[in-house]
Amino acid sequence: MSIAGSAGLLWLRREAWMPPVPVPGTTDPTALPKEPLPGMSMAFTEWDFHVSEVEALRKKMEEERAALETERTRLAQEAARIRAEKEDLERIRQDISQLQDDIGKHLVVIEAGEKDNLKKLAQVYAGMKASEAEQIISRLEIPVAVKIIALMPEDVSSRILGVMVTGGEASTQRAAEISDEIRRLKP
Repeated sequence: MSIAGSAGLLWLRREAWMPPVPVPGTTDPTALPKEPLPGMSMAFTEWDFHVSEVEALRKKMEEERAALETERTRLAQEAARIRAEKEDLERIRQDISQLQDDIGKHLVVIEAGEKDNLKKLAQVYAGMKASEAEQIISRLEIPVAVKIIALMPEDVSSRILGVMVTGGEASTQRAAEISDEIRRLKP
């Protein structure tokens, strides 16, 4: 059967599925009459459509919509908090990188190429009297002095630092600086 044929059949049988007149005394087109109207089919009057079910569905949809809106708000707040934490983490990473650079500048590092030369100098100074080695080491730059003393045996380096302490306030201060730099020496 074609669409046109189906539509024509429905039109001819409209009394069976559609009331001929609206329910008297109401303006609601969905209102059902309490008694069948003349010409109204029994199938239409027996149609039991409860408005309470529609109301329950509408109420449930409103509750779900409110829950979705609450969740949307919570997610937006969470996203803002995550963005703020990402910014904080990036700032902290930059601070850590800056601190690493600053620490690297203050650490005395013995390079692989200079290590052999420093070991030879340390052996030469270790073979000298402590007072003679102290006179030479006290005139070196602190980073170089630290590297040489760090490569010496502990008993020799302790004697040289001991001679430095007996040389006066300036020598004692220099021995303290060398000791502090040895503590921070990066192998």
